[in-house]
Amino acid sequence: MPVLSAHVVVGPAALNAIGHEKVLHELQGCLGDHFDVEHCTFQLEPGGHAEHEARLCH
Repeated sequence: MPVLSAHVVVGPAALNAIGHEKVLHELQGCLGDHFDVEHCTFQLEPGGHAEHEARLCH
């Protein structure tokens, strides 16, 4: 079963404008339009978290 897990950095302006649920819906829709993925998990993170991730994930 094709699956995807991703950390997505989202700015506060986007979250305030459309909300977490809409961001997740748009990400899932975009993924589904381009790839045959049966299950996906997106973790939304604030911009400041990207620095933390860069040190941990290589």
